[in-house]
Amino acid sequence: MHDSSVGGPLLWPADEPWPYCEEQHDSRVEPVVHSPDDIRLLRRDQAAAEERLP
Repeated sequence: MHDSSVGGPLLWPADEPWPYCEEQHDSRVEPVVHSPDDIRLLRRDQAAAEERLP
């Protein structure tokens, strides 16, 4: 309830439970975090690949 949230406090109905994932996860795998530059490069590459399709 007291954690930070971008743009102000996160409002959540008191009578509604927080969502959670029940899937199994490998705790040894590090999450992949892409920088904004990485995302722009990926999008540019995808657009170029789509232009080459017949």
